[in-house]
Amino acid sequence: MKPDLPESFPKRILLLVSGITPQIITETLYALAVKREPAFIPTRVISITTALGAKNIKNALLHPQTGHFHRLCKEYGLSGISFAEDDIFIIEDEQGNPLKDIRTVNDNERCANMITNIVYDLTSDPDSAIHISIAGGRKTMGFYIGYAASLFGREQDRLSHVLVSEEFEGLPEFFYPSKHSRTINGRDKTPFLDASQADVSLAEIPFARLRDGMVPHLGAARMTFSQAVHHANTARQGQKLRFEFEMEKIRPLVGPDAIPLELEHTTAWFYAWMAYRAKKAMPPLILAGTDKAGLVQSPEDAQSFIAFYQYYTREPLDEVRDRFAKAFAPTLDNRVKQPEGGMKRSWVTPLVSKIRNALEAALGPALAEPYLIHSKKGYKVGNKPAGCYQIRLAPQAISLE
Repeated sequence: MKPDLPESFPKRILLLVSGITPQIITETLYALAVKREPAFIPTRVISITTALGAKNIKNALLHPQTGHFHRLCKEYGLSGISFAEDDIFIIEDEQGNPLKDIRTVNDNERCANMITNIVYDLTSDPDSAIHISIAGGRKTMGFYIGYAASLFGREQDRLSHVLVSEEFEGLPEFFYPSKHSRTINGRDKTPFLDASQADVSLAEIPFARLRDGMVPHLGAARMTFSQAVHHANTARQGQKLRFEFEMEKIRPLVGPDAIPLELEHTTAWFYAWMAYRAKKAMPPLILAGTDKAGLVQSPEDAQSFIAFYQYYTREPLDEVRDRFAKAFAPTLDNRVKQPEGGMKRSWVTPLVSKIRNALEAALGPALAEPYLIHSKKGYKVGNKPAGCYQIRLAPQAISLE
C-alpha cells in the first residue's frame, strides 16, 4: 500500500462540523468505514459544534446503551475508533462560554478561528491523515473548514460531503443504513421506511492545497482565520528581499510581510553581497577551478566583497581582511591569505547551505525558492569544475537600505 494513501496512516481522523443534527456523524462514518473501498476506518472522530449540538451528540450517539455511534460500530464490526465527550469541541464566546448557536458576526469569527487552529494542529502530525466533512452545521461552518483544508491540507488529507437518499434525509430516526431490516418513521406520504434500504455515499471534493505557501513559524502560533488567509494571499503578491544596515550589523527581511531571517554575522553579509550583485544585474559568482598549486583564483570577487562590507561598516581595511582571512586563498606569490588570492569555494558552499536552511525555516520550501542562492550543477571553466552562484530575484525586488 502506498504510504500517501489515507487508509495507510497510523492515525486516521474523521473531522466534522455539526449542528443540531448528529446524524451527519454516523452517516459519514458509515460511508467511510463500511461503504468506501478501500475502507477508511478512523482511529478518532472529532466534531466541532455548538453547545446544543454537543448535547445532541452525547444523547443520540454516545449514550452507553442507546448511542447510535456504538450501535453502528457493533453492527458492522468496527473497532478501534475513539469518539468520546473529549472529542467534541464546543465553540465558545469571548468570555469562554459555550455558544448555543452561531448567529452574530462575533460568533462566526470565533467559529472560524477555532476551526483554523484545530485543522492546523491536526495536520501538523506527520503520522496522521485527516478526512474532513463539510456536510454538517451552518453553511459558514462548512465554508470555514473547507477553506482551512485548503490552507493546511496535505496530500493524504481529504474533503467530502455525505449524500443521503432523499426519503431518508433529515429523518430524526435515521442515523445510518442498518445491516438488517429495521423500520423507522418516515414522512407523511411514506410513514414507514426500512433503514436498511437507505443509500448513503460520499462525494469527495477536490481542493487546492496551499500549505507550502503558508509561513511555518506563524502557523506554529495560534492564528486567526483572517491571519491565515492574509498570509496565504500575501505570500503570492510578489517577492521582496530587504536588508537593513546599522553600522556593523545587518538584518535580512524576506517576503511581503518582511520576515526577519536568523543568520549569523558572516552569513548575513555574504547574503547581502549576493543580493547586491543581483540588484546590480551582475553576472553569477563563478569560483573557478584550481591551478597546479591547488589555489582558487577569483580575486575580483574577493575584492568586491571586501569593498561592500567596508562600505557599510566603515571598518578599517586591515581589520576586514583579518575578519575574513579564512574566506580567501593565499596569493600565488607569498601564500598570504589576502583578497588578492581569491575567494574560496569551500568557504562559499556552507554559507549557501545555511542561507537555504534559514529561508526554508522562515518561509517553507515553496516560498523560499525565489530567495535562494542557486548553484548551477556541473559548471566548468575550461575543463575544471567550478561553482556558479546567483540569486534570481528581479532587481526591483531587492532593497539595501
